[in-house]
Amino acid sequence: PLICQEFFKKHGFKSLLYKFKAPLPVAVEMATSLNNYETVTTEQQLIKWQELIHHSSLFAIDTETTSLNIQKAQLVGISLAVPIEEGKIKACYIPLA
Repeated sequence: PLICQEFFKKHGFKSLLYKFKAPLPVAVEMATSLNNYETVTTEQQLIKWQELIHHSSLFAIDTETTSLNIQKAQLVGISLAVPIEEGKIKACYIPLA
């Protein structure tokens, strides 16, 4: 949860950030480097992420919408993250619109 909290904060996942109220670690290296973050635009990338999640003991998922109002919001993308080693995660964004 602590690793994901900084990622949630940096990328504006306010509802998930609220759920993880523990203090943020100071020296957590996140998935924001180009090596650990990608936009999934091909079927091959999607299959790779399916395999990463299948072989991971834990993963994070978040939906990206056009609004915080659930009655008006439209789904525009999905964000995924998996741990890859101590203190590091690999993350992606899957655009749907």
